Amino acid sequence: MLQTRIYHSLQFDLATAGSDRICYMLMPEAPSKDELKWLDDMSARFDCTLVHVSGFDWDDSFSVWPAEGLKKGEWFKGSAGMTLLGLLTDYFPFVEAPLKIAAPRRSLVGISLSGLFAVWTAHKSDAFSEVASVSGSMWYDGFPEWVAKHKVSPSVRKVYLSLGEREKNTMNARVAKVEDATREVAETIAAQQIPVVFEFNPGTHFSAPLPRLEKALASILSEA
Repeated sequence: MLQTRIYHSLQFDLATAGSDRICYMLMPEAPSKDELKWLDDMSARFDCTLVHVSGFDWDDSFSVWPAEGLKKGEWFKGSAGMTLLGLLTDYFPFVEAPLKIAAPRRSLVGISLSGLFAVWTAHKSDAFSEVASVSGSMWYDGFPEWVAKHKVSPSVRKVYLSLGEREKNTMNARVAKVEDATREVAETIAAQQIPVVFEFNPGTHFSAPLPRLEKALASILSEA
């Protein structure tokens, strides 16, 4: 069953299922009608409530610490800590209380900068069992080095990372490091004996997201 709920500045589009599994997807825009149908189909396929969350101040909410922006004169503000606190103390209770899920098994999926946030969150919180990053911004200044110095939460059972095979072919020297940075992050996490999938998809950073997201969901929500 599909439903849309608005809370503060965020829009929550839910496709509900009967199990205790719930997967939050942090997305840059509200879903179209086709994307809502896809959400409903994926929820039924994996017997998991999917929550498509949109309305964030993207560069502010998901940047993990202050850093120079990708455009001259702009900055990433580094408000990931406040975003995580809001999810844990406010937004999760708002979503989950009406569903009467007392002890949900949560997964987190991010794309681009929210993919960076998802991996960062795997190190900062025990709220999630699985984490997926689709075309995640692992190029973010100092992030692979930070991952090397921190442990993933013991609650995390699996990490999924993917990139477009042509994402590194960009004129921006910082973003061009994304493939090497993502591979380094994957290897660091794998060295902690945590199952990691790192795979490539056709295309660039901006290629159609739904096939990539479907692969991410299949990886983290399908039981072995």
